Amino acid sequence: MKVLYITYDGLLDPLGSSQILPYLYGLNDSSKFIFIISVEKPNRYKANYKSLRNELSKKNIYWKPLLFSKQFGVLGKLWDFYKMYYSAIKLSAFYRIDTVHARGHVAAQVASFLKLLLNIKFIFDFRGLWADERVDKGGWNLDKTFDRAQYKFFKNKEKKLLSHADHTIVLTNKVVKEVCKISDINSNQITVIPCCADFEHFSVQTKQTKAKIKKQLEISENSLVFGYLGSVGSMYLLEDYLRLIELIHLKYQSRDIDIFGLIITNDLQKAQDARNNILPMDLKEKTLVLSASREEVPKLLHSLDVLISFITSTYARQGASPTKIAESFACGIPIISNKGIGDVEDQVNAINGGKIINDTSIESLKEITLDLDQVLLLDRKKIRSKAKELLSLNMAIGRYKDVYSKINVINK
Repeated sequence: MKVLYITYDGLLDPLGSSQILPYLYGLNDSSKFIFIISVEKPNRYKANYKSLRNELSKKNIYWKPLLFSKQFGVLGKLWDFYKMYYSAIKLSAFYRIDTVHARGHVAAQVASFLKLLLNIKFIFDFRGLWADERVDKGGWNLDKTFDRAQYKFFKNKEKKLLSHADHTIVLTNKVVKEVCKISDINSNQITVIPCCADFEHFSVQTKQTKAKIKKQLEISENSLVFGYLGSVGSMYLLEDYLRLIELIHLKYQSRDIDIFGLIITNDLQKAQDARNNILPMDLKEKTLVLSASREEVPKLLHSLDVLISFITSTYARQGASPTKIAESFACGIPIISNKGIGDVEDQVNAINGGKIINDTSIESLKEITLDLDQVLLLDRKKIRSKAKELLSLNMAIGRYKDVYSKINVINK
């Protein structure tokens, strides 16, 4: 069978290496002909194109990379879309593609057109409530007429794409009802596949690995380390993480226990500025800010006692599935998070993998410090074992194969 996978995200981006390629490699065991169209950042393409091309070729995967247009604003975006449409039509017609698997709303527009033009089956890998996320992040202000018109246009487009797809994949159970409400599809046309972790890449934390990494980071052996993983921005509430670090320090200072923070992010300057603005001098020195490649993240996670994940709770967040939750659980690290983020609360409860707070108000932050001793005693191997059933890469690949089977793409 022949599957065309389209994504506006680059395979050479961090997201591509962690959340696209591992899934496609797993699917390729059953589907012997996978074709990929992706849009790559020019600098990453120049540096890493040859190695990824060789890797994909060995796995019998054909890759058509397109270069992202950094210049010319809207015209540049339109040029990107034209290249995606042209390449997808050409590939689909020449290789007689059976099914197009579209990751995200931009790719889904191309896939929907292919279905109309060539009668190709269309899988919509719906990564979230895209237009509403734009509003949440400040991209559109609904008080402005033009922004409101764009929002309405793309919400209408979203409805049509969902209705036109042969099957839709979403990240959370929470968003299924909303997707059904938006469109005229029913829940049996939807499969939930959360953002998962490769449990071979993210090994379980042991006393030995924890001590080794803490020594390398020059963190005292008997200290407690509370981590932050991922981007820094208005949605990710780094400031509330830092305020909680300060409260944890106050809780444990009478016990003569050092508290360290570890911020793992590629947004180094933003993280350093937030740390320096919020924390007192003694805690600044004990709150490390480090960047890390995908290969380095598991090692750094092994230094943690708890991962803290605070995200602004909005309408669009019901469709969110933070990858860091799965990665932390894969290492056996418990988490503290807030309500209103996709299925995170249900996952934490099912796994017994930490605590959920109502919000990030100072009252809630103080309240969670009372439960910290309980969180620290959670069994790491049990966290990993339970999480493997719900959030492992192999589980996700199995569900993707089931979707392909439902629409007769892969013969089992």
